Amino acid sequence: MFNPEFRYLLVQEERNGDMMPIIDKHIVAAICVCGMNALVVCGALMAAYKLFLYTGDMSKYLWSALWNSLTPGNQWLDLAIIVTSIISGVVMVMSMKGIADVLDNGITKLKNELKKKDERIRELEAKLEELELEKKKEIKVKTYNDN
Repeated sequence: MFNPEFRYLLVQEERNGDMMPIIDKHIVAAICVCGMNALVVCGALMAAYKLFLYTGDMSKYLWSALWNSLTPGNQWLDLAIIVTSIISGVVMVMSMKGIADVLDNGITKLKNELKKKDERIRELEAKLEELELEKKKEIKVKTYNDN
């Protein structure tokens, strides 16, 4: 009379006295999460689209202002000089930073060596003081024995 799958929906197995739900609770949560993710992604895409529209117009204005301020007939040469100057400035800053890092590492290494040597000097001074005290005691004992 009924299809076996339909019969399964009508007469569900009991679980501790509770009927099995037709729709799982996690499906509703998953649909809500997916919907929220879709809304956020769409909003971010719309904001990026609007932002790029404005930046496109702004970059066209800035490019035309820069192009018109350059020497007529030598615009490409002027642009090459500007770009080369910027690149060389960046390379100089990066090389200075590298040199500063190397110097800092060298100074740190020297400070560590100096600390080790200072500790060794303190140890040797302590030993020297002990030897001097022992020598003074020996001298006192000799002079006491001689009398």
